[in-house]
Amino acid sequence: MLCAIALAQRALLLTTPLTPWMGGGFSMFTTVDGINARHLRCFVSTTGADVAIAAPVVPESLLNFPTEAALHEVAAKILVDRPTATRARAEVWTFRFDRDRGVAIADPVLSAEAKR
Repeated sequence: MLCAIALAQRALLLTTPLTPWMGGGFSMFTTVDGINARHLRCFVSTTGADVAIAAPVVPESLLNFPTEAALHEVAAKILVDRPTATRARAEVWTFRFDRDRGVAIADPVLSAEAKR
């Protein structure tokens, strides 16, 4: 039974943006990817150039297991709050450890965009 759970957890980690620290915790100590490593980045565009903006407060579950639909909803809400923007993008990022260089590197997990 435990092997089946571990295999299911591993499959979720490889096929979805689920953090290893959620959903059972298998593989959690082999990565720096966890809730404290994930962050939301948001951008708006008014003239074609993307400008970074302060990210809104989102539920922790969106960072732990982001979906394209949830990120699209965040981007759509940004457009409502910024009437001059023509496009908004929300991205979840995490860190991974680069063994060769010995540093943590930010990597995108998932993103979604909303347009007017």
